[in-house]
Amino acid sequence: MDTFRTQLPDGFNLPKRLSRLGELAYNLWWIWQPEAARVFGRLDYDLWERLGHNPIRLLREVRLQGIRNIGSSMTACLPVLIRI
Repeated sequence: MDTFRTQLPDGFNLPKRLSRLGELAYNLWWIWQPEAARVFGRLDYDLWERLGHNPIRLLREVRLQGIRNIGSSMTACLPVLIRI
């Protein structure tokens, strides 16, 4: 019998203000919401493209320093994180 998981894996090392990106990565809602997909692209666009728009792999492979340097550009994306 397969086990149903009630908690998301904790495999992302993200700053607290972006911690919900991990939740969004496992929620397929982002596929139908272009503004949500753009959130991942803003972290590291080249990596996002190279990984075939896979948010789970992106969050595991993106450099933490790059995420911290994003600063105010991610502030515009926060409403997307609030909606999920």
